[in-house]
Amino acid sequence: MTINVLVVEDSAPLREWMARVLERAGNAVTQAAGGEEALTLLQQAGEYRAPFDVVISDIVMGRVDGVKVTQVAREHPEPPEVILLTGHGSLDTASRVVRLGAFDYLQKPVAPQLLVERVAAAAEQRAERLRLAEEAAAWRAVVEAVGKVQLGGAPAEAAPAARGERYRSVGRLQLDTQRHEVWFDGQSVAITPIEYTILNILTETPGVVVPYGALVRHTHGIAMSEREAYGLLRTHVRNLRHKIDRDYLISVRSVGYMLDAPSQAAADGQPEPLLERIAGR
Repeated sequence: MTINVLVVEDSAPLREWMARVLERAGNAVTQAAGGEEALTLLQQAGEYRAPFDVVISDIVMGRVDGVKVTQVAREHPEPPEVILLTGHGSLDTASRVVRLGAFDYLQKPVAPQLLVERVAAAAEQRAERLRLAEEAAAWRAVVEAVGKVQLGGAPAEAAPAARGERYRSVGRLQLDTQRHEVWFDGQSVAITPIEYTILNILTETPGVVVPYGALVRHTHGIAMSEREAYGLLRTHVRNLRHKIDRDYLISVRSVGYMLDAPSQAAADGQPEPLLERIAGR
């Protein structure tokens, strides 16, 4: 895959040298002699030219510095990863770069191999980020199309019979909502408060995907991004899958979790398509 790189450097010899190194490695390189030109090229990306995968920019330039270039790049609908160049590497520089949202920083002069490697790593991270975003959008389209989830908060179409009742059953799983006890196949399950809260929320709306963020608001009482919420929940969900049938806890990647009793077809070894399972609820 050809990586589309924008090199922003007001020193012509250094800029041209980096362009040659990257082009020899098979990358497509566009040069900008300063921050002003870089902003114009970034604004054109996606409209009049292919979007950039990676931007390499000096931090210290004229009227428009690398900080501004990074900010504009990160605001793009399909933002490139940014690698900043500095003449004086330090812990303070590294912290500042991270706060800006840049992928990395390199100290000048840059070794050719390191330059090529970091550009490749940045492009790989961008591709993965875009892939996850597309995947999440696809799942959102699926669950919204069948009217089963509100992605901004609490799950839609909550089962009326489940709310307010002391006992809930989903297949072989039972909950006592007053004593906070769980049984599976008639056997008591040792469970943590967070694990119980996850099951409590999911049994309110079996067959409905509950977003990671909505679950964390119940389990931890905090708001965070879906990615962060997933990281906080996944260990608890993994532990739950060891305590009950793992097929009951369904992960809809990049969206959330759903609790559902496996269908008879699945129990017989004939998996049911997920879209049909969601749409049939």
